Amino acid sequence: WRVISSIEQNTEGSEKKQQIAKEYREKVENELREICYDVFGLLDNFLIPISCNAESKVFYL
Repeated sequence: WRVISSIEQNTEGSEKKQQIAKEYREKVENELREICYDVFGLLDNFLIPISCNAESKVFYL
């Protein structure tokens, strides 16, 4: 994400390149957001409920 954001900032002279970099950054952000929601779902639905002791629950949180 940082590299894409840097590229977007360095293409300020070219409107077309800047637009392409912005669209790609937004796509990467959306994919990262979806992956994070999937991980949170796994934690909430599977790992935390079956944790037996407090140490495991704290680890997942």
